[in-house]
Formats: sequence, C-alpha cells, structure tokens
Amino acid sequence: MCSARARGGRARRGVGRLPVLAGRDDDVERFDALLTRLESGQHGRGLIYSGLRGVGKTVLLLEVEKLAAERGWDSTGVVEIGATTDFRTSIARMTRRRFAGIG
Repeated sequence: MCSARARGGRARRGVGRLPVLAGRDDDVERFDALLTRLESGQHGRGLIYSGLRGVGKTVLLLEVEKLAAERGWDSTGVVEIGATTDFRTSIARMTRRRFAGIG
C-alpha cells in the first residue's frame, strides 16, 4: 500500500481513524445542562463553537447531536458555517430540511 505522501499528495493526519472526543467534558456537560433546561420548559441560550481547524469542533458537535438524539431531540445534522457562508441562508436551509419531514 502506498501512502499519500509517496504518491506525491499531502499526508492527512487522522485519515482512516475514528475521531476521539478528548478534553471536551465541560462542553458536553454545558450542552447536557441546556437540554435539561429546555426539557423542563425553561429558556436556554444557543451555543456557538468556533476555532482553528483540527481542534475537534465537528467531533464535539457529532457527540452532542448523538446525546440530543438519545434524549428524543431532532437534528438537521452538523453544518459548517464558515466566514464566507451566509448565516441566514444556512439557517433557512436547515429549517426547511427539518420541517420538510413533518406532515
């Protein structure tokens, strides 16, 4: 088997490995507390995660999505909204996708 570097491509760290959630216990607990508040009829503030590439944002979001699904919440999936992405358009797309399944 030939590595990506040997074929002239860039080596990509972590390719083929399952992602590991490390050092994010506080974030998972914060999200769990948010779900608990919402389930009890209280209001909650949204959470925004940002950071450099490779710090584990997507792995964290997949984990909290799984946590929410286990507690009966629906999700539109994990969607990256970058600096060049129109936030309103992204939210509208996710909302349409979510409500298209109701009927």
